[in-house]
Amino acid sequence: MQVSTKLAAEDARSEKLIRSSVMNSLRKLQIETIEVLYLHDESVLLQENGQHVFSKLQKIHSDGLIKGIGVSIYTFEKLEANYGSFPGLSAYQVPENICDRRLLRKELIRDIAAQNKSVTIRSVFLQGLLLMNSNELPDSLIDCKPSVESLERLADLCGVSVIDLCLSYAKNVDWCSGILVGVDNLAQLQRIVSSDVVLPENWQDFIVPVKENLVDPRNWHHD
Repeated sequence: MQVSTKLAAEDARSEKLIRSSVMNSLRKLQIETIEVLYLHDESVLLQENGQHVFSKLQKIHSDGLIKGIGVSIYTFEKLEANYGSFPGLSAYQVPENICDRRLLRKELIRDIAAQNKSVTIRSVFLQGLLLMNSNELPDSLIDCKPSVESLERLADLCGVSVIDLCLSYAKNVDWCSGILVGVDNLAQLQRIVSSDVVLPENWQDFIVPVKENLVDPRNWHHD
């Protein structure tokens, strides 16, 4: 079994804090090694002490507590900066979904995948936004309504669910090493694992991309 976890920015300030966080995860998960320790904040390594932080992560890697060092990315610019400054990174989590295809044709991400580095897609459902009823969106996300409606129309036309469409898109991204999803219970996990829908050839004609200022959930302003 391979288990990865994330390191919070506040736990990346020293080797002692990093090691304590890793040991705590190993103890709770009852495992001996973490597959990939991801930095939760894409900017941690890009700060003034970034090289120092990375050297401490490498020390913990050399001790055998973790097999790889990764970073969770929100923007292409941060992907480019992390990759350029830290070639020792072995894994990336990146946002990609059927309504947010900013990274799909970026040559850099293909280059990263070609080096056998792990590139995991997250935000497949855009933190649940794409699965919401288009008539029940909060006012703060009303500008996303055309995108959600377009998914609903295509799902109805194909006789499948929006979940199926989102998962099918992610599975067809050729540089994708894996897909990260969140679930609340076993039934949800089983539903996701059993999805095997194939996107129609002309699906792009139906889907309205989410506006660029709203593809990052950090920009959402909740009422």
